Amino acid sequence: LSGATDGAGNVTTAALHLLLDTTPPMVVVQAPADGALVGRASVTVSGTVTDAHLDTVTVAGRTAAVAGAAFQIEVALGEEGTTALPVVARNRAGNATTATVTVERDTAAPAITLSQPGSNAISALAAVAVEGTVSEAHTPVLTVSGVPVVVAGGAFATLITLAEGTHVLVVECVDAVGNRTRLERTVTVDLTAPRLHLTAPAAGAIVTTPPVAERKSLGEG
Repeated sequence: LSGATDGAGNVTTAALHLLLDTTPPMVVVQAPADGALVGRASVTVSGTVTDAHLDTVTVAGRTAAVAGAAFQIEVALGEEGTTALPVVARNRAGNATTATVTVERDTAAPAITLSQPGSNAISALAAVAVEGTVSEAHTPVLTVSGVPVVVAGGAFATLITLAEGTHVLVVECVDAVGNRTRLERTVTVDLTAPRLHLTAPAAGAIVTTPPVAERKSLGEG
């Protein structure tokens, strides 16, 4: 309360009401979880904030929408790898609370290198070797024509039994967030030996002038 008096004795008073607020807001980040693996170029950050005199909530420097006690915002992530997202809640008295959540962006598909079989391979065995390597940091799941194959130390090897004929082998790898790579190789299984037909001389023929050249024809089937 303050007052002023002039020379004639007139007095004027004025009251100024002040509210002391030294308590920072309470902020809880509900999503994403700290250390979350994200398979997109952006992430939705949401949570709750409690303060009677709330001013703003920002996430990575961007102002979030606040409805009641809830806040939410879509935040773009940088390059592949880990990004720290600071969530700052500030009230009108200037008190602030910061909660930081860290996420890892993974939008790159696994890299598969297939060493066997070669392109358009021909196999004399029904069991065809499929071998290669996978470059992927986040729990790759590999299948060969739908059959799960173990990846150990980035390498894989398996035998696939095929019927005689031409087949397309599909090698597919999916990582923990659904990024997918698919390779195809055409393999022909040939289990039939060639058949040899002698056309001359006739069986049991009597010859007088050695040597006699044999004439042959080769075929399969």
